[in-house]
Amino acid sequence: QIFDMLLEEDSYPLVFHCTAGKDRTGLLSALILSALEVPQDVIFNEYLLSNYFRYDKIERNAKLGAWILGIDPVASRSIMDVRNEYLASSFEAIEREYGSLDRYFNEALDLTQEDLARLRELLLY
Repeated sequence: QIFDMLLEEDSYPLVFHCTAGKDRTGLLSALILSALEVPQDVIFNEYLLSNYFRYDKIERNAKLGAWILGIDPVASRSIMDVRNEYLASSFEAIEREYGSLDRYFNEALDLTQEDLARLRELLLY
């Protein structure tokens, strides 16, 4: 549904988020950037910025989560932050299931090449 909204000029400005602002939001951001043909290294660097901008919240929640769950704060932190391997595993799952990101966009998200071109037109030009 979000890509349908992104394809509508009247949808802008548009905000999307999830509870922690890193998992679903991070993957969606990565998919949007991929659809815009942003290089993958840039996408991963942008994804990792969540650790920088959310540092205080990550530390606070890691300590709180460790206290509540009775686990080591280092283990709790791994749930709260973002890591390259988290996003990489999502892309790997897409590749395994669909063979390519283009097929995923087409088959899972029902986006045509024309839709992707329109998205680039709306967001890049």
